[in-house]
Amino acid sequence: MMCRSRSINWLSWFGYYKLPDSNPIVISNEERGENFFDRQSGYVSRRSFLTSVRNDMVVWVSYNNFQSYIKTPTFIAVSIIKEQKAISAVLDDYRKQLDLIPDDTFDITPPSGGWSCAEVYSHIMQASMASTIAMERCTHGTAKPTNKKLNFWGMYVMLTNRFPPIKIKVPPKVEAKWPATKISKEDARNLIIKLRKRVDEMAILINTTPSVRRSQHPRLGMLNAEQWLKFIRIHLQHHLRQIGRVKKEMKIA
Repeated sequence: MMCRSRSINWLSWFGYYKLPDSNPIVISNEERGENFFDRQSGYVSRRSFLTSVRNDMVVWVSYNNFQSYIKTPTFIAVSIIKEQKAISAVLDDYRKQLDLIPDDTFDITPPSGGWSCAEVYSHIMQASMASTIAMERCTHGTAKPTNKKLNFWGMYVMLTNRFPPIKIKVPPKVEAKWPATKISKEDARNLIIKLRKRVDEMAILINTTPSVRRSQHPRLGMLNAEQWLKFIRIHLQHHLRQIGRVKKEMKIA
């Protein structure tokens, strides 16, 4: 790794390095993301700098001092096309699972408790549609520009592409507005079609949306349109894994 006159310590969770002095540091994506450039230190290779982030992520970070490394990066860029394709692929998986789960077990609560497959489908499809509404506030300008950004857990989710390894309950207000119910397979299929169409419609508008327009997420802080799109994909993948666990407990092949 190339870095002149500067010692680097790793922030293990995210692969960021923390800088001990108080000089402003800007790391921006240069050469179409092939390298990360520290304007004061020289080039730092992308592979060395951001080891824990997927290859399709480009991160632009501004630090003012050592303590600020736990604060939200100025901007996290999202590959809109890749996210859109990933969402389409995971929705295909949800559709395939409906054919694999027997009709008579789709709405059965697992022995250990928790949601049935039907309730998981109900939750994730409703929550994803709600996320597109938040995205629409950003793309249509009804979300006001703000300097507020992702909180700590929002940063974690955006950078690791996963929810934190702790049990997270649906916020009471969200649960009251969009309760998880035992929907039918036909309802689930229709919701998948509706969500896919909605995501495709919204993704077209993201490129022309200022990133300072953000909408509040109940757990992750303020998300802009690109981050809402990414959150939809991460959330869908999270609950698809839950479907797999429910199937395993119910001994569904």
